[in-house]
Amino acid sequence: MSQNFKFTFRALPLSAASRAQLAGIQESVEASGRIPATRRGLLNMIAENAYVPNQKNYVPVRAEKCILGMLPASLLRVNAGIHAATATFFSNPLEIPEGFGLPDFDPQNAAPPKTRLTNAGFVTVTLEMDCETPGQIDENLEWTRDSDGKNGLLTRVDAELSKYKDYRGFSAVYSGRRSIHYHFVFSIAHLEAAPPNAGETTQLGLKQLNYSAILASAHNSYWDYVRTCFEQIEGRPLQFDTTMRSWLQWRRTPWAMRRLEKDFPPLGLKAGMLIPQVVVRENIRSRAAPQSDDFLVARNFSLPEQRARSSSTSTRRSSAAAATSDEALRLLQNMCAEEWEMEYPKPVSVLLQNGEHLIHFQNHADDINPSTVALGEYRMLQLNGRHPFGSRRFFLPGHMSANELIEHLSSEDENSPHFEACPRNPALSVDRHPLVFGLEEEFRSTVLTGPPVEQRSAVRRSLGETISYLRMLAAGQNDILLESVEGVGKTSSFQRELAGEIFDDAMAADQHGGMSFACFAFRSLEQAQAKAAEYCSRYGGGVVIKGLWRIYEEACAATGGRALYRTELQTSSRGPLGEIKRRQPMVFDAMEAVRKSLWSQRGPFDSGRTILFMSHASAMRWHHSRITRIWAHPRFDPEAPLAEQAHLRDDFRLSKVVFDEPDVDEILHRFSQKEYEALLSSQENHPRWRHLLRSERQGIYMQLRAEGAVPASSFEAFDERMRLDLTKLEPVQVDPDRIPFGRQHGPFDMYAKQRNYVFYLGVQQWIFDAGCRWAFLTTEDFVSNVIESSYARAGRKSLLIRCDLDEVSGIYPVPVPLFLDKRASKRRISELVQEIAAARPNAKIIADVVKGSSVTNFITMKGSNDFQHDDVFIIPMFPSDHLYALLNVTGIFIGSDDVISMYYADQLNQAVGRNRGFRESDRRSTATVVVASPSFSKAVLRGLTQTRVELRQTERKPWEGPAQ
Repeated sequence: MSQNFKFTFRALPLSAASRAQLAGIQESVEASGRIPATRRGLLNMIAENAYVPNQKNYVPVRAEKCILGMLPASLLRVNAGIHAATATFFSNPLEIPEGFGLPDFDPQNAAPPKTRLTNAGFVTVTLEMDCETPGQIDENLEWTRDSDGKNGLLTRVDAELSKYKDYRGFSAVYSGRRSIHYHFVFSIAHLEAAPPNAGETTQLGLKQLNYSAILASAHNSYWDYVRTCFEQIEGRPLQFDTTMRSWLQWRRTPWAMRRLEKDFPPLGLKAGMLIPQVVVRENIRSRAAPQSDDFLVARNFSLPEQRARSSSTSTRRSSAAAATSDEALRLLQNMCAEEWEMEYPKPVSVLLQNGEHLIHFQNHADDINPSTVALGEYRMLQLNGRHPFGSRRFFLPGHMSANELIEHLSSEDENSPHFEACPRNPALSVDRHPLVFGLEEEFRSTVLTGPPVEQRSAVRRSLGETISYLRMLAAGQNDILLESVEGVGKTSSFQRELAGEIFDDAMAADQHGGMSFACFAFRSLEQAQAKAAEYCSRYGGGVVIKGLWRIYEEACAATGGRALYRTELQTSSRGPLGEIKRRQPMVFDAMEAVRKSLWSQRGPFDSGRTILFMSHASAMRWHHSRITRIWAHPRFDPEAPLAEQAHLRDDFRLSKVVFDEPDVDEILHRFSQKEYEALLSSQENHPRWRHLLRSERQGIYMQLRAEGAVPASSFEAFDERMRLDLTKLEPVQVDPDRIPFGRQHGPFDMYAKQRNYVFYLGVQQWIFDAGCRWAFLTTEDFVSNVIESSYARAGRKSLLIRCDLDEVSGIYPVPVPLFLDKRASKRRISELVQEIAAARPNAKIIADVVKGSSVTNFITMKGSNDFQHDDVFIIPMFPSDHLYALLNVTGIFIGSDDVISMYYADQLNQAVGRNRGFRESDRRSTATVVVASPSFSKAVLRGLTQTRVELRQTERKPWEGPAQ
């Protein structure tokens, strides 16, 4: 029966072709009262597998309102007309929880969805790209159309996927607002490690968690490949929503009616309107296409960590890379040329990388730095660098992986040729992962056209894609060190990546018990709060974690109470919380209010749905912190003693941490001789420090502090130092001959006088003791080299993957005026700052050793977005004698004799990057000026080479005259 709708697609501000396409579908169904069979294949599949009482599995469906635990809420009804489905969302199959439907079933205690994944014979992967303009929606719709004898993008993707036995077609559904949901269906009935009947998993010796993890991983493998097909065929990165990369993600049901929850002005859509989720195009099949010849996800697919290799396999790999002849390489080249019917890509070397065979390929005859590779268990080549192959994909011959192919060619037969461990390309540092160079080259070759805003967008898209590939390369087993330019969006890219991954992290955590969260750590709590708000606005599920003492101090301020001494609380027999409750009940109640509001529906205590945000200090100490982890747990009982709730600490862990803009002193211990000797004396006087009660240790600390024997730092910092193995610290003497600076005028020169001063340096162990994976994001060469050296010194060099994405031609170098002023020195800088502030009262000044309302020092300004729309004056100065000595010994420790120029290049890049490059204001024209003394310019600035700034000397005071 025909239905009358007020909404019509013909009224939308889209292209004529898009309006005709959508309206034609809508009007045809309305006129006939029926949906054609060619557009309801996916809907039928959902309906056939939706919840029916007494069945074991179901496809979750829901209307606009969320359902607790994705439990079966109601039966799915399917009608004939355009309002065919009663549920606007669906997801992938789940197992019905035990006891569901019985009177005593408690939804709150039901097994979470992530542990109930089940193989119902198929999986749906969905790609979606949120559109901001009608033009972007037009582009998405154009992908679904074939016209003028040319196949659209969706047709070409479908043809590519049809080569695989497990592919069952697609359904493109208009979401009802700002996107198309591209649903792709795959059969997974062939998976041997996760068979279709979940009840059989006990016969296979598998636990349900492992079973669910295999299915989740298979889904992600399909999703990644479909995305790759889109991008390779389209020939550019596409900003698909990575939150859809999850088995459990809700996706739009074909032919449901959506009531808009908010306006979408670009299309003139208003909240409350009913919009049909029409199927724009569909081709769902009941069986594989005739031309298919292999599974995209293999029958024996399993979790990566389950593919343990026997010692015999490792031995074969070692022998396969031990001795070689040119004949073996020629044989491999002939096999590839015969398989692909072309000379290139041409294998030119084989390496053994972390126990995996790595084959390098030339893309063409002039390719002198081959970066296209095939690695380990992979069959498909990763095309890197410049190549003429377009969107074509290459698979190794004989349906073999790189490991299998090399082992095949290096058989046990003594007469067969073997491969040697070929020397690395000279361009590849022995400390760097070889695949990273291809990623860096791809990023450097980003094509920039159009106005600056479009150029910056292109670089950000390229950065996001590179980070995605880098994280796939790390595969959750390696730490990452990423260096890139200021404001380019490193943190935002990682937010997008982790938002789509936290479900998998939660799955792994469940296998070990407890919650294991992903986390972002920042230099200050204020930055963490700002980034958490940014994350929540895009993805939801972000919670800021503060230390208990910070919360206590804020509660005191809010209630007008005086904060008691921390040691006074910690030494109480009642414990700190008990003492606060006894002496400051209003403060205690305020802290309880904070704790109870910490976790919510938007950010629940669920590592599959929530990401944490905290300070560097909290992340560094999380693995051995106690009171904060217990207190912040939702099951914490304020009436019970803290000691009785210690188990909550183990239920609250970190799995991976994005550590934004680390500082050198967070990576290295750097003690002067005086500090070292004082610490050594304290350790000798208290040899059983680790075995003392906390109250005893606090008492000793208070006594030493009263005597002036320890610096006025916190007890926690002193406690950490007392646990250090001082024998592992390395004494390093200041050597002005090796790393000179200044004029070096004999023994009276301030820097020369530091000669032979001794510092004790060592790598801080929190990185390696925390039990989680780290991703360090920085803009500084100095910090990058310190981190890389620290991993090498700790014997963990192979654990770290470093990637430098700091070359962006077209945007850098940034031209900046340089004004020389003798007052840019420690003695007269106050006079200079006062003059600039008087002339430009709204400007920001970056300088050390001076204070003022407009002044920020070089440490505090790092990572800040508060300068973007202001004029910025930067005043670098000579280092103090202590800073020079510290840089000198650090450079010797990490093996970088150019440490001082590196330090100042980083300082200049950071400061200029506050309102230039990717932070250039879109509101007003701003000024960026460097003011330096002539002697500093001659000694330092002229010699800087690794900088993204081009200094241009000016004779006029830049702060005089009208502000820009």
